[in-house]
Amino acid sequence: MAGRFAEYLPESKLKELRDIANAIVSPGKGILAADESVATIGKRFKSINLENTEENRRNYRQLLFSSDRCLAKYISGVILFHDTVYQKMDDGTPLISLLQERGIIPGIKVDKGVVPLAGTHGEGTTQGLDGLNERCAQYKRDGCHFAKWRCVLKIQEHTPSYQAMMENANVLARYAVICQQNGIVPIVEPEVLPDGNHDLFVGQRVSEEVLSFVYKALADHHVYLEGTLLKPNMVTAGQSCSQKFTKEQNAVATIQTLQRTVPPAVPGVVFLSGGMSELDATLNLDAINKAKMKKPWALSFSFGRALQASVIQTWQGNSDNILAAQCELLKLAKATSLGKFDGKLELAAEAKLAELRDIANAIVAPGKGILAADETTIGKRFDSEHIANTEENRRRYRELLFSADRIISKYISGVILFHDTERSIIPGIKVDKGIKPLAGTRGENTTQGLDDLAERCADYKKRGCHFAKWRCALKITEHTPSYLAMLENANVLARYANGIVPIVEPEVLPDGKHDLYTAQRVTEEVLAFQYKALADHHVYLEGTLLKPNMVTAGHNCPCTFSLEQNAVATVQTLQRRVPAAVPGITFLSGGMSEVDATKNLNAINQSSLKKPWALTFSFGRALQASVIKIWSGREENVPAAQYELIKLCKANSEAALGTFSGDLETSAGAQSLFIANHVY
Repeated sequence: MAGRFAEYLPESKLKELRDIANAIVSPGKGILAADESVATIGKRFKSINLENTEENRRNYRQLLFSSDRCLAKYISGVILFHDTVYQKMDDGTPLISLLQERGIIPGIKVDKGVVPLAGTHGEGTTQGLDGLNERCAQYKRDGCHFAKWRCVLKIQEHTPSYQAMMENANVLARYAVICQQNGIVPIVEPEVLPDGNHDLFVGQRVSEEVLSFVYKALADHHVYLEGTLLKPNMVTAGQSCSQKFTKEQNAVATIQTLQRTVPPAVPGVVFLSGGMSELDATLNLDAINKAKMKKPWALSFSFGRALQASVIQTWQGNSDNILAAQCELLKLAKATSLGKFDGKLELAAEAKLAELRDIANAIVAPGKGILAADETTIGKRFDSEHIANTEENRRRYRELLFSADRIISKYISGVILFHDTERSIIPGIKVDKGIKPLAGTRGENTTQGLDDLAERCADYKKRGCHFAKWRCALKITEHTPSYLAMLENANVLARYANGIVPIVEPEVLPDGKHDLYTAQRVTEEVLAFQYKALADHHVYLEGTLLKPNMVTAGHNCPCTFSLEQNAVATVQTLQRRVPAAVPGITFLSGGMSEVDATKNLNAINQSSLKKPWALTFSFGRALQASVIKIWSGREENVPAAQYELIKLCKANSEAALGTFSGDLETSAGAQSLFIANHVY
């Protein structure tokens, strides 16, 4: 397992990448994209009747980079073309040295342009991977600390195709990992062109699909997301669309797209201007930053034309106009910096989606979680206390749970297989039909129950159930989980996730002797498959919840890890794989003792790491072991057992807020609730 998940970069390199990426997206700063090829800048010079010579190109770059020092208040980095890296000022100072002296980070365009993609209808891919490692090493020595690689996709009746999205995503991922190996932060640019007559909705869906491919590819290539930046298009309608959309509508579509596809581990998003006018690009960026929506990334700019069109027009190739042109650049850079314009945002949502979203958010209300009263495992719990597993005993036990003092609704928002709206507790239902062997694997599994699921969910909804649970289980061994098992279980969960609010549960079992690092990498891999599948199946993420394992070492691991180490591994895993659109994470207890489950949840919520989701619990054994132990099937023990249940619920409610004191004495206490190969 160590070989499979060996770190390819030391911590010092990861920190360097992280620091560079965060510096580029410092508040109120963005990137000046001055990486125009010789041919592209020639087109701009042509508009002012200026000859496209090397000296004129040098003069223009000198104009840009020698602007007043206050430019660094608005510009954090500049993307350079290869030739510019080696050009000098009139006094012999290298242009790249001038940028560094002014506190502006130099970057470099490393792709070699778009070429036709064989097997497609006029689509393209981007070349430049040959020799990229050597070029990046040289650029790093020459002072470049970030890079840009652009892929382009176009919306037409039959494009972008699966092949084009997959190919461009993998090219971007290969570029990104090569950059990182050389200490260069990769800016990942999968541009969906604005050409066409498609409306805003189509632009949004295609952008979401493209980005889902990109982040699955980055996961597959083990790219360190904390040391990357994304450079996407703002989501807009096609330029030939007859319907007009406001900048507020564009902002909502753009942020929803990012929420659904871009992991919170990414430090920042630097938008390209995509052919917008200088004013429109600035207004749209301003509307995005003013929108009252969840945005766990810095949102800034990486503009080329939208920062330079007026500069070139003012300059006209005349040295007498340099100061005026530089003033124009400063004015544009300042305007594009955050917060200049006023805007009003109006949000509207289709009723069904709003219902799903409202239910999901209610389940993960602050300080509340789920009681997983899963009947299929109750027999095993009864056996531990020598209670006969009869229908009558099961009924009596459920009555005990569900008739506890009404105060329980302060801590419990939902119960699986429970219906009691009178107590403001949302009823949910387990809809899978258990785990079965997965053919073609070494003892791995999938989960059955898709047959007639649509009809069953419709019936459950009529009966008052508003959310559902479906569990898949994957196990860490030398050869598992396999690609097939991760793909199959991810797609099963995605197919299930329709109709009522789905709790998506891809559990990585705690069996084994693997360490914390291996558990983290496997869980990240499983979740990468999961969110790509949910995107492929067009699942509305705002109306879902995730029920994962907390990341811990295997039950038989000889090493001991602290609560804080588990918390960091868990939150990092979520940051790298779970889109911010997901309202909440309801952790399973995974065989932990009641005390350990509560303490681990509390440590996760106390962590200072970025957490754009509610983080709470969906515990079964860790809320019921002591309850069953005290009850023991005896009627006279019901009040004491109910008191124990409320005590456990209260402790986990506090843990969901990060305020648990650590004082919890229960009947089962620190007793491990681990069950080997717990598939059901």
